[in-house]
Amino acid sequence: MQKPLTFLIALVLTTLPLGAAADPVQPDLDEQVHCSVIFALIAREQDAGKSAVAHYPAMDEPGRAFFVETGLRLINERKMPVEDMRPYFMARVNEVQEQIAASPDPAKALDDQFNRCLPLFAAVAPEAAPKAQ
Repeated sequence: MQKPLTFLIALVLTTLPLGAAADPVQPDLDEQVHCSVIFALIAREQDAGKSAVAHYPAMDEPGRAFFVETGLRLINERKMPVEDMRPYFMARVNEVQEQIAASPDPAKALDDQFNRCLPLFAAVAPEAAPKAQ
């Protein structure tokens, strides 16, 4: 009984694509786009010197790395032309800003979104993850 089971396991393992076990699971692409927008909004506010976002880690470089990886996924998976990126992301930015502004507590809404998105760095751009302040 041991030999057939060993043979079956070996057969299954040889049919898996190379590197399948090493590939990290990517987050949902729409969620990744949403998080790119959250990180970009925080980075923009930080660049403007807004005190309301001073408690977040610096997001300029990490957010940019996350955005680049997200853009590459859009190009590869959805075949989005590069020239469509700007209008696509601007529409997403407007949606997220309206959502946050319409919430009863916009600062808490942004915090909640940031905290929900932060773990995505591990799958998308781990080497660029923001450093705690």
